Amino acid sequence: MSNCLTTWEIVTLPWKLTIAIPIKLITTIIRITYLSYRRRLHVPSYFTIAFIRTLLTTLSARQIQFLAPSTAETIERWIKKQHAVSSIPPQLSLRSSPLTRSGGSLHWLNVGPNPPTSNSKVLLFFHGGGFALPLSEAHLNWCLKHIKVAHSAGIHLCAAVLEYGLAPSYQYPTQLRQAARALDVILRLGFDPSNIIIGGDSAGGNLTFALIAHLIHPHPGIDALQLSSPLAGAFSISPWLTMNMDTESYRENRNIDMLSPSLVKQSAHDFLAGTTSNEELARGEGWSLLLESPQEWWGRLPDVVSGVFLNAGNQEMFRDHIVEFGELLKGLRDGIEVTVDVGEKEGHDHVLIDFMRGNHDARAVNALIEWMIGTLKCRMI
Repeated sequence: MSNCLTTWEIVTLPWKLTIAIPIKLITTIIRITYLSYRRRLHVPSYFTIAFIRTLLTTLSARQIQFLAPSTAETIERWIKKQHAVSSIPPQLSLRSSPLTRSGGSLHWLNVGPNPPTSNSKVLLFFHGGGFALPLSEAHLNWCLKHIKVAHSAGIHLCAAVLEYGLAPSYQYPTQLRQAARALDVILRLGFDPSNIIIGGDSAGGNLTFALIAHLIHPHPGIDALQLSSPLAGAFSISPWLTMNMDTESYRENRNIDMLSPSLVKQSAHDFLAGTTSNEELARGEGWSLLLESPQEWWGRLPDVVSGVFLNAGNQEMFRDHIVEFGELLKGLRDGIEVTVDVGEKEGHDHVLIDFMRGNHDARAVNALIEWMIGTLKCRMI
């Protein structure tokens, strides 16, 4: 993935690392700690949020990509680390393959002596990061948690993690094209749609429903996909849905969120500027910003997915959008089961925050796991 810095980004990077970030981190920690204490939140979690917010709002996307390992490098390092930990089954395996015609790669994680078969369940996972950040080890721990809990429930689940092109070098609809190609590969391997769950966090949550929209209304620049039956389910953790910032949750949480309004604007610019997004939205076509399309756009949702899980943190700016989107989906004439989970003391992408902090049994994690296991068991009946 391209991560070439501009001259200005090269010149400013040392100053940001040595001066701007330390100063901004101190002020951000003070503000967010004060707000989290006043709201009776879990202060250590919001320390983590303050640190992430400082990095995201100080460094450019390309600077972060320059400093951070790529998704493929992170996966390779993580696998070696897991094999060195005695409590992890030695049968944890990784198989990676490039996606032809679309770019990107698909990384398969499997636990157990037996490889996945067409009767296995598959989690197609899209990581978050504003379409600009590579996958983190916390995302992989998240996927491994899904696999291990499923195995404990007698379900053979493997995870297929998409490595997509990163903005601003790769803009919309590149990531949707790669997600569609990843699902096509899985289907061509013989997996039934009713054995597949798709999901992701933040930008990955956006990509989850962009793919669902593509299944309903094929994007003219991307190969159409035909399903023999609906997907088992789709989950979306703190998805980015719209550029509307005139909501109560934006006003309440702009100073405590992992994100800032200016960061959301910059991420949207890196991802969408100069693309077909505005023309599509003007026609009511919501592949890029899901909440900016009319309810009728989602009318055939039950044809492509059997159940939906949406998660929001009460302390995040996207909260009101996510709740509104859930109500929109619940109001479809031929409805499906839509679960909207709002964590009272949680922020943006709190499932990921919990995995970053090693808290694999937190409330948001368990709510998602419970939904996933219930969805997979329902498909086994």
